[in-house]
Amino acid sequence: MLRDDVALPSLHYGEPDGSDIRIVKLGPASVGVVEGIRWEGVDYYIGTRSEIAAVKEGETEALWFKSFGYGYIAIAPIEISSGRVHAVEIAAAPGEGESRYLDLASGDLLQVTADGKPLGTPLGERQGAYGTAELSEAGAVVTTAEGWANARSLLAMADDDEFDSAAIDWSRESVLIYADAPRHNTKGLRFYEGFEDDQRVVLRLLQMSFQVARGGLTSPKVETEPVLPWGIAVVPRRDDKAYVVEIEHRTMTRSPLEWREVWRLEQILPPDQQLEALTTEN
Repeated sequence: MLRDDVALPSLHYGEPDGSDIRIVKLGPASVGVVEGIRWEGVDYYIGTRSEIAAVKEGETEALWFKSFGYGYIAIAPIEISSGRVHAVEIAAAPGEGESRYLDLASGDLLQVTADGKPLGTPLGERQGAYGTAELSEAGAVVTTAEGWANARSLLAMADDDEFDSAAIDWSRESVLIYADAPRHNTKGLRFYEGFEDDQRVVLRLLQMSFQVARGGLTSPKVETEPVLPWGIAVVPRRDDKAYVVEIEHRTMTRSPLEWREVWRLEQILPPDQQLEALTTEN
């Protein structure tokens, strides 16, 4: 069923009942689709396994299809750095995270927040590291070489690790540290991406999880002892902006990355107070 009777069409997603399924292809791959919306000659279909497929009207070969998880889809006007554009909105169910927006032409995830505002200027490649240590669940922004030397000790970083402390320009840069709650089967929090806008410096970290081999399919799941994962990255020093850490949060394994804010520092603390939260029991 296609809906093209509204200027900005939308469609709520329900469990497909298996009727009226059509198959669209993209190279050697294929996906079954059920319902969709039409916009400017392209049909955006909902797939039977939580995908969106974009197909030119009257054709069977998809322009693109992407997995997205449950919710509803809509054509939404949003504001990004290049101006006002239309995108496919994937709205999450209440409590399931933020809406996501896909580029109409490519299906690529657009870097905008749930209210359609840009995340800011990308920070680009940043020097970072990750690991586990006995810390408190907290964050810190370190602004001095002396403070960083103390932080390295807290993080149990080896003297011969690849993190180049000498490359940090403390007049313009700082080190952001975030330690998460204890977890099983984790190696730490790896830097994924960062952004800066007129009010915030945002750091996104990925949980570096792993699986432990078990005896067979019927054997119980194997978990290591819980440890506290941490991640760090060199970030711009901004005395007039908040620092924010977001961690990957997905409600479904196959769904796109979603992000949840876990820590915020409204203003950089004096050097002698910067590491206190990491050593204070919660």
